[in-house]
Amino acid sequence: ERLEGGRSPLFGLRFAAPLLAPAAAVASAWGAAPHCLVPALVFVAVPLLDVALGEDRSPPAGGGRSSGGGLGGLASASSERLYRLAVYAFAVAATLQLGVSACAFCQAVGEGALAEAAALALSAGVVGGLGINAAHELCHGRPAERRACRALLACWAYTFWATSHLAHHALVGLPGKDCATATRHETVWGFAARAPGKNLGQALAFEERKGRPRWRALCSYAAAPAAIAAALTVALGPAALVFYVAQAAIAVFLLEAVNFLEHYGLERADASAAVTPALSWNASWPASNALLFNLQRHSDHHSQGRAGAHYQTLRDMEPAQAPRLPHCYPTMILLSLVPPLFAAKMDTAWKRYQAASAETGIGVQ
Repeated sequence: ERLEGGRSPLFGLRFAAPLLAPAAAVASAWGAAPHCLVPALVFVAVPLLDVALGEDRSPPAGGGRSSGGGLGGLASASSERLYRLAVYAFAVAATLQLGVSACAFCQAVGEGALAEAAALALSAGVVGGLGINAAHELCHGRPAERRACRALLACWAYTFWATSHLAHHALVGLPGKDCATATRHETVWGFAARAPGKNLGQALAFEERKGRPRWRALCSYAAAPAAIAAALTVALGPAALVFYVAQAAIAVFLLEAVNFLEHYGLERADASAAVTPALSWNASWPASNALLFNLQRHSDHHSQGRAGAHYQTLRDMEPAQAPRLPHCYPTMILLSLVPPLFAAKMDTAWKRYQAASAETGIGVQ
């Protein structure tokens, strides 16, 4: 049900949830919370809350660009501003926690507390994975937001992903061409290992088609991450560079693990075939969607004309419209680390989708 003004009872959760991870990371860095708090929050507490709440099949919260979905205006303008503010606030919080965690990491290394240092890097990397998701929301926004997206991605040395992701929307479902579409025979380990190089190549090809020389694109991709790495090293010493690289590697792995899930085994015949919701796995678990800016309603994000829709307007899909993941993203990421278990789960989910929709136009290879 919706409350007065178009807000659902989950409105507060949707606004506040993304800030919990960077807040927990800062608390851990300051010694006010266990160093395992962030991974425990994301990979244990949130999935358990999803199970307790059950799937959220309710209509979108509304507001913002509906991009043809007819969903704008369901919520007030003030609600729309709050939803957008949540993205900006998370971007700032994630950036600030990077500096705080770097200081704590260097202190831990100096004291010989290597386990503590590793936990701090892991926590910062998990926040970084969430941060790249916020950058994804900005990537589809106005020009100023797209610039902010690139600046945010520099925190994890993945600036070129903003460009490769735009190409991904045209190439989704074509594993030979799209670096973010995984085949059924791949594992997350192999996919994540090849993804950075493939993303860079896809981004450079996209830039070249736009008339921008590759060398100039490479320089622009490298400038901000190099500046951050240099600043941390000068300010805090060589250990800060180790921290920056480690947390960036974890963040990028988590991003690519999510990419692996989102289109796993879903293919179209060729580039002339339409991009439909059935090319993306869908999920509507409320707690994890609040944490992830509704990223799990990914089928609607890839619907015709919906790439620019603000996250709170993304729609759930019926079981016959798009395949549904059996669990939320955090749980599915953990399952993907054990490929046979993950494959068995996904095969079952695919058969359930086939039973719900006899004619999908999509083949699993």
